[in-house]
Amino acid sequence: MYRIMENLNEKYSIAIVPSNEIVSLIKSYKDLLASNIGSYKSRNAMAHITIKEIFANEKELELTIKQLQRCCNSFQPFSVRCTHFNSYPSNKTIFIEPDSDSKKSLIEVMKKIQKTTTIKSNHIGSDPHISIGRGIQKFDEALAILNFPLDINLIVDSITIRKFNPEIKQYEIYKTIPFLSLPNQEPQQMSLF
Repeated sequence: MYRIMENLNEKYSIAIVPSNEIVSLIKSYKDLLASNIGSYKSRNAMAHITIKEIFANEKELELTIKQLQRCCNSFQPFSVRCTHFNSYPSNKTIFIEPDSDSKKSLIEVMKKIQKTTTIKSNHIGSDPHISIGRGIQKFDEALAILNFPLDINLIVDSITIRKFNPEIKQYEIYKTIPFLSLPNQEPQQMSLF
């Protein structure tokens, strides 16, 4: 069956991806956990903070990239500090949580990106975090293993579009859009009085 390529939808994730150094550090936590409890969901996923997941064809992706570039033009890099692990017991997920000030900054950026990108999303991030694992069968044991303080500082200076690779069942970096710290070019509502 013949299909036009531009109409094929692919799965993408719009996310914040930390530096290679932080990605490696978080991988070491995942390795520590896996060496003690075995395999689990998200074990092989690269460290990231999900903003939005989408399905897009070529034209929709092109538009989304332009919208992200416009949005990121006025963003300024900022620091995020993570000091502890946390969990969602209901779905047996363990994650690294940003401190409250960092969380506020992340939520502000996430909301602006979610509002700016017009493509429909099948998942929108609302609680910024870096997942260590999901659906962990040995959940209590995993919590005990990761019961140590953290002091991770990362600089958020770009947004990354990741494309899902069905062969390895993981997202891979597709495009990174830097924050340019330019004056905001969005039209402002003017007051008559």
